[in-house]
Amino acid sequence: MSTLWTITKIVGKAFGIISLPIAFCECVGHPASVVGASMEPTLRGNDARWWLNDIVWLSKIHSFPKNGEIYTYTSPRDPKVHHVKRVTATPGEIIDVKNRPPMPLGPLEYWMSSDNVTVGQDSRNYGPVNMGLFQGKAMFILWPPSRFGSLY
Repeated sequence: MSTLWTITKIVGKAFGIISLPIAFCECVGHPASVVGASMEPTLRGNDARWWLNDIVWLSKIHSFPKNGEIYTYTSPRDPKVHHVKRVTATPGEIIDVKNRPPMPLGPLEYWMSSDNVTVGQDSRNYGPVNMGLFQGKAMFILWPPSRFGSLY
């Protein structure tokens, strides 16, 4: 019985050691690398050398998105793709985009835009983004050290 109890304690500790970081990342937040030029100059991610691209802290703890805040979300067109964009319109606002009639955003819909409008996919391409697709709020630039600091 003592051997079984010892094995159970070891397995339990291993499970706890593995579970804690996973739970932290799912509930609190995690770092994420910026890829692409769509958010330049705010966020840099266009260099082939990874150490020159920004790494940001994505917080899972946040209130409802506000205009000007930067969020990451799953693409409405491809669930394997994640975008980092700025909120430019919130629920209830009316969107007026070239070659489209004006449309109001629904109760949980947000208009997401690139800072660098000449590059990347955003709401101009696929329309409003439902809040259910949001992954986290970009809070800080963690890397490179020369750009370390809050985004707000």
